[in-house]
Amino acid sequence: MVLYISLIFTIVVSIAVTVIALIFLLPEKRRAKLGKFGGLLHDFLNVKYLLVEYILKAVYVLATVACVAYGIFMNILPEFAVVFDPFNFAVRWGGLEGILIGLLFIVLGPLVVRVVYEITMLFILLVKNTMDIRNKLCDNSNDSPFANKPDFSAISNMVKKSPAAPADKQEEQK
Repeated sequence: MVLYISLIFTIVVSIAVTVIALIFLLPEKRRAKLGKFGGLLHDFLNVKYLLVEYILKAVYVLATVACVAYGIFMNILPEFAVVFDPFNFAVRWGGLEGILIGLLFIVLGPLVVRVVYEITMLFILLVKNTMDIRNKLCDNSNDSPFANKPDFSAISNMVKKSPAAPADKQEEQK
């Protein structure tokens, strides 16, 4: 019974906080009145910046340090290395293989981590650049990013006034 009451209470409070945030925090016209913390909260809720980029940087540094630390550990204590022996189809504790695996982790580990990080960052940079282009094309004074569309009338007028191709004129005469 307590579980159901807490679940209902959580849903009601979540809906109330969401409505309050939609009214007082999310509109662009209220940003100037919010102060420093309110401005940060406004930017966070309106997704003005991406947190994934910072999280990926932290994971990249952590994975690089882990690869190097594991490689050093394998070189200091190679007898604790687990090596797959393909000829006996078994896993055994390594010796010289452990040292080789440690060196591979020290040399190739950070390289592989860096390549994976850069490939992931390519997608994030694509999204950031797309957001920047959208912000430059649209006037951000309204709540909707698509409220004011860019004016391409000059281009469309040039296309309408361009002379028809000679092949088109011949088809019209027939």
